Amino acid sequence: MKETCFEWAIQIAESWDKLCDIINRSLTAMTNLLHSLDLAISPHIVGNYIAEEMVPNSVFSLISSYSTRISNLAIELMQFIDKFRDSHLKNIEYIIKWCDEEYTSINSRNINKDINANIIRVQALYTTNQLCLIIKSQHKIISDILNSAINKVDLYILYKSTKKFGVIQTHIEHFHQLRNFKCNNAFKERQFLTSYCTK
Repeated sequence: MKETCFEWAIQIAESWDKLCDIINRSLTAMTNLLHSLDLAISPHIVGNYIAEEMVPNSVFSLISSYSTRISNLAIELMQFIDKFRDSHLKNIEYIIKWCDEEYTSINSRNINKDINANIIRVQALYTTNQLCLIIKSQHKIISDILNSAINKVDLYILYKSTKKFGVIQTHIEHFHQLRNFKCNNAFKERQFLTSYCTK
């Protein structure tokens, strides 16, 4: 009989896989908007206006439109992220703890009775742990990226206009991450666990 934690991990991974599709599509849209925003605030377009503290209404409206759309997309995506967190993160923590305890108990027993079964079980525990750590890590990264996209677009605009990092470096790095982030859906780990649980 297979433990419930393995089944939980598979269910969580299936939910995460669906969320990854949403995340990747949303980040692609946000990246396109960021590219358009970069063009609108590039130094050769607004550099002189920034120095004079007079941005024409047309340029200001364009910048405002792109930044609002980026923030709104991030808010919408964050709702999915928060829902996943509320549904699954406590279970992920529980599964990680269970894997550690189960691995310790295997080590303390006499494994000579069925070496092959124990090796496969250890692989399943390791894979389950890896799956949970991947999802937990990815969740943290995307949450940080979205928080910056929601709350710090103005700092991004300031940086792109002046090229000064100051205290906003972390948030600027989040915008660079947004462009390059590809959500890991832990497919290999989920595939292994599914195979293990159906044997």
